[in-house]
Amino acid sequence: MSASVAFERGLAAEKRGDFAIAEKEFQKSVVVFRKSDVVHGRLFVASFKARDQTVAREEYDFLKDRQIGSGIAKEINELLHAEH
Repeated sequence: MSASVAFERGLAAEKRGDFAIAEKEFQKSVVVFRKSDVVHGRLFVASFKARDQTVAREEYDFLKDRQIGSGIAKEINELLHAEH
């Protein structure tokens, strides 16, 4: 399966609220798109919502010093601030 198909499946799973499946699909995609902030961002969101703290932390560490798009940055910030 191609990484772009995995990414689309991850988006569909996220939309359904199936974050564990979304996380697995985004992990397949990130192997190919290693430098994609979008893929890493989606993987962070899915893993955070799936309560996979290990993957969420790894993705946060990858993204924290990067210039990422405002949409994904806002979504990440909202998730992080909702927990406090």
